[in-house]
Amino acid sequence: MSHAEAKPERTRARLYPQSPVAGTARLETVELAPRRGMVRAGPEDDRMYVAVAPGKRPYGEDRGRGAFPPYEGLIGPAVAPGPDGHFDHLGPGDPGFRQVHLYGCARMALDIWEGYLDRRIPWHFERDFDKLEVLALSAWNNAHMGYGYLEAGECPLEDGTTADYALDFDVLAHEVGHAIMMSFAGEVPAQAQTAEYGAFHEASADWAALVASMHFEQAVADLLEMTRGDLDGFNQLTRFGELSPKAQIRQANNTFTMWDFQAGWHDEHELALPIIAALYDAFVQIYKTILVRGGVIPPGLSRLAERAELAPGLRAEVSRRFARWYARRPEAFHDALVEAREIAAVMLIGLWEIADPRRFSFAALPGLLREVDRREFDGAIYPVVRGCFGRRGVGLVPPGPRLRPPDASSHMHSARTAMPD
Repeated sequence: MSHAEAKPERTRARLYPQSPVAGTARLETVELAPRRGMVRAGPEDDRMYVAVAPGKRPYGEDRGRGAFPPYEGLIGPAVAPGPDGHFDHLGPGDPGFRQVHLYGCARMALDIWEGYLDRRIPWHFERDFDKLEVLALSAWNNAHMGYGYLEAGECPLEDGTTADYALDFDVLAHEVGHAIMMSFAGEVPAQAQTAEYGAFHEASADWAALVASMHFEQAVADLLEMTRGDLDGFNQLTRFGELSPKAQIRQANNTFTMWDFQAGWHDEHELALPIIAALYDAFVQIYKTILVRGGVIPPGLSRLAERAELAPGLRAEVSRRFARWYARRPEAFHDALVEAREIAAVMLIGLWEIADPRRFSFAALPGLLREVDRREFDGAIYPVVRGCFGRRGVGLVPPGPRLRPPDASSHMHSARTAMPD
């Protein structure tokens, strides 16, 4: 490559694709969009700045002056890049690694979705704040995105240790996903948005994180090696917000359907579960269709995998057959996964662009999917995934009433959507 063609060197950092408490995560060096030398001590760049604020209460618990950035209390020292302008010299146990990891996750998630859109994504709070304030807190079991801020705390575990949300890419990319959705929603206030749009918001944020997580190259390779290409079962891709080697906040391939919520629901996180699962079912169906189309697996194996969804006793045989075919062409399974990831990203963006927060309903979701499919893929995708949504009752069974008022956990009706006067 000539000097004229050389691309500017991007800033490097080391990130966990999954929370380290998952037991399988390995640090991976990633490149972030800002050019080397453009990320200042903090870390801070043109879109966000990061600090550790161990004594801070989360935004939303205070009103008035302390309800919005900038935080004016005590913070830890800023972390400077190494002499080469990168942050990949820092690892677990090093002072400053926590805030560098927090920065790297938030920035990588933003970079990925700006890459898909081929444009800058404006923050929904740019009327009042130029940059996102990203804070690492202590003694607070949550993470949230609000008006001008992202805060990440720690979850206490039974063994006396903690699951640090600042080290959990899933959680942080989910919160950035909320910010992206808020950017698409524009000036529609949370109170004017439908309850089902709130659940769609949660499902979309999970899927923004899931798609972004598949940009960790080594993690994708590890996923395929561990599953031998069979993504229908429980695996590291289906786990969201790991709290131990076996426990997590949510599971993408959960068993919930809309029939579970006919009598009512409590918050948008639980109402989102059938959508999250239907999207995962659809993603895996697209992946298997690509494998069959390329002659990587026989059509009979894909059909057997579908039968196993209703007859779990067939799962072991499905896994054995996948392992046999994976051993022949592992690189083709990788290529199919990446292609399915790209299709999922395009479909998600299409939904975000046309979903009306004031009128959105689950009943309308299949029609919205068809519209995006016609526009982006000439109608090739929806026939493949239609059954995935039908089996979950999405578009067929409306949810019952909300059974309790929104509380502090709600993204749509809490301090998270509050704005300065």
